[in-house]
Amino acid sequence: SLWEGLPISVLEAMASAKPVISTHTGGVREVIVEGESGFLVPPGDMNKISERLTVLLKDKSLRIQMGQNARDGLDFTFALTNMISKTENLYEDLIKRKGGIDAN
Repeated sequence: SLWEGLPISVLEAMASAKPVISTHTGGVREVIVEGESGFLVPPGDMNKISERLTVLLKDKSLRIQMGQNARDGLDFTFALTNMISKTENLYEDLIKRKGGIDAN
């Protein structure tokens, strides 16, 4: 991808203790720690994606450790319920600033 917000699939993989290989874009770089919980590659660099995938396929202990690091790295900040709540609060605040109706 050339641009991403923060794909739920990345969070789901992390919650399932799976290392992530993703492009170094958008919100992904906020949750993946390069070399610890996954790999970040430049957008469009298929050779780098292939290289990182090969590393994980050949090293089971690395896959397990990175997957555990990914799971451990998730905290309340990235929990779905918290993200939904923060998004709702943002929209409500924007509506109030624009002089709109009360969202409650």
